[in-house]
Amino acid sequence: LPLSFSGSSAMHTLSAAFRAFLPHHVARLSKNVRAALHKQLAQVRKHHEALGASGLGQIDPKLRTQYVCALSSAEGLINLSASLVRSTTNMLPELTTQGVEVLESLGAAQRYAHWQLSMEDKDGPAGAMPWTGTSALAMTDSANAAVPAATPMDEGTAEGTEDGTAEGTAEGTLAGTRPSSSRVKRPALVADARDVSMREACMEIVQRFSTTARTFYMALGRSLMVSLRRRDAEPATPCPTAWATSVTLMKVMVAGLSWRPTAGPDESGLEPAAMSLYAMRIVEEITAVVFDARRRTCNALLLNQLYVQGGLQGLSAEFRWIVDTMWAELEKDLSDSAIIAAAPGVEAAPSGSHAGPVPDGGVDTSDKEKDEKKESTTKLACESALRRILSLMEHFVNASYLLSSPSAASLLVTNMPGDAGAVAGTVPLPATPEEFVKEVQVQVLADLLPVWQHPTLTRCA
Repeated sequence: LPLSFSGSSAMHTLSAAFRAFLPHHVARLSKNVRAALHKQLAQVRKHHEALGASGLGQIDPKLRTQYVCALSSAEGLINLSASLVRSTTNMLPELTTQGVEVLESLGAAQRYAHWQLSMEDKDGPAGAMPWTGTSALAMTDSANAAVPAATPMDEGTAEGTEDGTAEGTAEGTLAGTRPSSSRVKRPALVADARDVSMREACMEIVQRFSTTARTFYMALGRSLMVSLRRRDAEPATPCPTAWATSVTLMKVMVAGLSWRPTAGPDESGLEPAAMSLYAMRIVEEITAVVFDARRRTCNALLLNQLYVQGGLQGLSAEFRWIVDTMWAELEKDLSDSAIIAAAPGVEAAPSGSHAGPVPDGGVDTSDKEKDEKKESTTKLACESALRRILSLMEHFVNASYLLSSPSAASLLVTNMPGDAGAVAGTVPLPATPEEFVKEVQVQVLADLLPVWQHPTLTRCA
C-alpha cells in the first residue's frame, strides 16, 4: 500500500466497514487488532532506535522510507484501536491485561515522532514557515511550478489526492513510481525542490501518526470515566481495569517529560530549540488527555496518577530548564547590544539583532551573523514551550477545573486498590481534596516566583 493510504478516503471506507463488524465480532477483533498493533509498533521501535537523534532530513533516504512505512502502517492500526475503545468495552481489558507493552511501545514511538517534528520545526520547514508545518502537496506544487510549461509531467507526480494529501510525491516516489529520467530531464532546481517535497511528505506521515496517537490517548482517557450509554454519567468507583490503564497511560506521559533521544557518534549534542519544542508537544499532549477544554473539566483519575507518578516534578524540571535557556539567550542579546552600542560610530541595535560591517576602529559583528538565526529560533522555541506549560499550570491552579465533576473530590485523593494489577508510584497523595489543590498550587508558585524575581526580566522590559 502507498504511504499515504492511512490518510486517504479509501482508509475511511475501510474503517467504516471495520466498524460494521463490531457488534458481532468485537471480542475477536479486539484481540487481533491488539496483537497486530503490538507487532507493528515493535517494528517502528526497531527502526527509530537505529536512527538516533538526527532529523529525517539528515537520515539516509532508505532508512527514512523504512521508518515512515512502519509508522504509516501503525497509524492505521491505531485508528482501528481508537474505534474499538470508543465503541466497545472489550479493547480496554485487552490493553490492560495483555497489552501493557502496546501502550509502552506506542509511547516510545510517539516520543520519537515528537522529536522528529521538533527537529523539523526548530528552523522552520524548508526555512520558510517556522513553527507551522508546510503541506507536502504545496511543496510539490512549488516544484511543478518550476518546470517549464512545455515540459511533460510524470503521471505519478503531477496529481494530488482526493483528501488533499501529497499523494503525487508521497506515492509517486515513496511507493515506487519514480519519474522516468529517460522521458523527462528536470532542471537541478526542480530536483532539489522534489527532494524537499519528499522530506515534507515524510513529515506529514509523522505528523499524522502523532495526531492519531494523541486521539487514541484521549479516547482511552474518556473511556475510563465516561459511560458508553450515558455520556453525562460518571462512575464513582473506577474498576481495576480503569485503574491499571490510568497508571500505564500516565507513566507513558511522565516518561515523555524526561526522555531524550540518544545522540549518535557524529552528533555533538541536542539543540535547545528542538528540545524546547519537544517539551512543548509533550505538555500539549498531557493537557489534551487530562483536561477537556471544551467542557472545562478534568479527568480526576488521570490527574491522580499524574500526581502519583511524579508528573508535577517532571513538568517543573522541564519548565526550569527552558526558563534557564531563555535567560541565557536573552543575556546574549543584551551583551551583544551593549558591545555594539559601545563601539565608536555604531548606533545601538535593537535587542535580538546584529549590526553589519562597521568602519575601521569599530567592532565587526559579521562573525555573529551566523549564530543570529540559531539564537532567534531558540528563543522562539522557548517562548512557545513556556506558553504551553503556563497554560497547563493555569489549569492546575484552577480549583473549579480540578473539582469539576461530582466524584473528582474523592478520586483525586483515592489510592489505587492493591489488586489493580499495577505498581503504585512514589509520590504520596494528600489526605483531602483541599490539600491536594493546595499542594499543586504551592508547586506551581515555587516555579513561577523565581521568574518574576529574576534580574534579567526587568532588563528586558
